[in-house]
Amino acid sequence: MAGEDPIGKHLKGFDPRGQHDDWLTVVGLVKDTRSGGLEKAPFSQIYEVQAQRGEQLFNLVVRTLSDPSGLAASARTVVRTLNRNAIISSVSTMEQLLDAQQAGRRFQTWLISIFSALALALSALGVFAIMHYSVAARTAEFGIRMALGADSGNITRLVLGKGTRLAVAGIAIGALAALWCTSAISNMLYQVKPDDPITFAAAVLALFSVALFSSYLPALRASRVDPVVALRAE
Repeated sequence: MAGEDPIGKHLKGFDPRGQHDDWLTVVGLVKDTRSGGLEKAPFSQIYEVQAQRGEQLFNLVVRTLSDPSGLAASARTVVRTLNRNAIISSVSTMEQLLDAQQAGRRFQTWLISIFSALALALSALGVFAIMHYSVAARTAEFGIRMALGADSGNITRLVLGKGTRLAVAGIAIGALAALWCTSAISNMLYQVKPDDPITFAAAVLALFSVALFSSYLPALRASRVDPVVALRAE
């Protein structure tokens, strides 16, 4: 029961296959372990002394404070000393096992990162192109504004304001679409919720920063318009 001390308690029938159904006494507790892999939630397990099971030992875990790769030969020697008929198929470090489990997800993450970077670059280029065209089309307007007393700061804020409004509208639509599509990527995430607020906030901040920077260059160009040249061109 929840809140009770389990030490000394007895349990039976833990194995759903009906095997090893003898009464067992709890002598200790361990933290949750992901024996089925990092992507699977921990499930109930029982650890028994090997001599009580009467079965062959399939896995041996050795904990060391030194470099584990140098203990393979010593581990083999100790096992063969205890059992000359024991066959040791392989020796791996925990880091190697974890890397092997994460290799597929790591590759997927790299692919997603590359495509995300390309999408961000295309977005920045698109914002820059739109703002550059807008500034070019409004050159005469900027010239008139500056002839009537507007300074370069006013023009810069005017262009940046339009770019900011476009960025906010686009990011809002994209965020809503991303929330709607989170179920499609939920099985690709590990210990991260599809609607994780920190991730969404970081993405929004990155997109807004890129959009603002892409709008700044056309705004800087607009602020340097010569009123006389702009009016003559018109």
